[in-house]
Amino acid sequence: MRLSQLAAVLCVAFGATVALQWLGNGYRAEWTSTADEPAHYVTGLMVRDYLAQGLPGGPLAYAQRYYDHYPKVGFGHWPPVFYFVQAGWTLLFGVSRPSLIALMAVITACLLTSCYAVARRYLPVWMSWALSTLLATLPMVEVLSRAVMAEMLVALLTFWSVVVLAWYLDAPRWQTAAWFGLVASATILTKATGFALAPLPLLAVLVSGRHRLLLTKAFWLPAVIVVGICGPWFAFVPYALHDRVARFGGPGFRGHRIQQSLRFLWDSFGWAGCVLILLGLIVVFRNPRPGEKRDPLWVLAGLLIVSTLGMRVAIGAWEARHLVNLAPLLVLLLGVGLGRVVELAFRNQSARIAMALAVLAGMVAWNIWRTPEKPYLGLDAVARDLAMAPQFANSRLLIVSDAIGEGVFISEIAALERRPGHVIKRGSQALASVGWMSGNYNLKFQSPAELMAYLEQEPSQAIVLDMPDGPVAHAELLRKTVDAYRDRWRLVGSYPRFGPGPPYDRKVQVLQLAY
Repeated sequence: MRLSQLAAVLCVAFGATVALQWLGNGYRAEWTSTADEPAHYVTGLMVRDYLAQGLPGGPLAYAQRYYDHYPKVGFGHWPPVFYFVQAGWTLLFGVSRPSLIALMAVITACLLTSCYAVARRYLPVWMSWALSTLLATLPMVEVLSRAVMAEMLVALLTFWSVVVLAWYLDAPRWQTAAWFGLVASATILTKATGFALAPLPLLAVLVSGRHRLLLTKAFWLPAVIVVGICGPWFAFVPYALHDRVARFGGPGFRGHRIQQSLRFLWDSFGWAGCVLILLGLIVVFRNPRPGEKRDPLWVLAGLLIVSTLGMRVAIGAWEARHLVNLAPLLVLLLGVGLGRVVELAFRNQSARIAMALAVLAGMVAWNIWRTPEKPYLGLDAVARDLAMAPQFANSRLLIVSDAIGEGVFISEIAALERRPGHVIKRGSQALASVGWMSGNYNLKFQSPAELMAYLEQEPSQAIVLDMPDGPVAHAELLRKTVDAYRDRWRLVGSYPRFGPGPPYDRKVQVLQLAY
């Protein structure tokens, strides 16, 4: 394909992604997709500020100071590539919400364009456009494209890795092998779900009968590159492998995730899409004609599906949303299956095109209709008033909410002020103790009297009380403490609290001890 054609596809893909983001409330809602999203944003801010300030001191000490102000930093817990991408973007375009959502639109548009380019090798232009549109509207892609999360970048780099590895298997050259090693390293250092690529080269050689490649130096070059680039990070960076007792999020067999993963894919593609994907797998894996080689791209697609599903069963931290790595390859298989169906059903070429486009248009419309909006909570207004209020300029802030609410408040304060500014404490840390992956939760204070004695040590701090829907013990204890000592508190502000579900009268209160 010409570069000008790819540029045109990229522009259309970017415009379509922005439109879907806008329809999904991506430019208004805070970082509410998961509890991890605010942490990704704050970590990107930290890397950006560290670079903008000219690398002031050691990175670990800087990260600790930053965490003391904004306790949602995940550098080390997550690898660094996504945060350097964020930092490079925000140094140019600012740290606002529209800026970061636009970055996600660029990443998503690159994935759609890559899918189109690969589809053109096997399918006509009209089908390639339609499949790229379908990929953009898959619920898991729509939701992640409007969230500051690493998954879309991992999906893009995983797809590129598979394509480059297919090139190598089709025409082995050390240069192509080296490129695969570099792209795979970038994938793994974006998120550890990139490790699903690790078994692909060896399995592909064994499955496709290209055993002679095992005797070449070029075949082992990617492994050397990946170990050399990624090894130091996971070996030496603190927390890169999480807690020592829960490496990789806790290995072990989780049989229920087989059904859970299949259900997630069923919900993502619908019954018709899943049937077409299965048919596409049958078509691409049928016995090749004499003298015909099986296309390595489809071999790798099948192996990546097996590897990803297998690692999700074996590794605790592998969540359902990480299956987005498979999305472009599954869409291509769906296109192959659909092409085969209309080829068998209709003799007339125009009828084939019309029917295929009708099916894909129906799937696109259904996806857009059923994908929920990103929830807006209203905590940005609370953060804006506290960040700008002169009376709280030197005060500590305590946010008591659920995991998403805590992160949203911290990220909104960090985005508004000159960093580092306020020292923010999380209720889940200040009022309770919790282990890795939310285990071993215990209250630090057992009664309103004990909690009140603790709060009186910092009488100037502002306390943001956002009572969660579910029973959170430390939030309930704070509410009881406020009720028990009502005459000791003054209400600084009360804000409407929005969110998913039916309307209800829920308020966010900002409280301070009365002197």
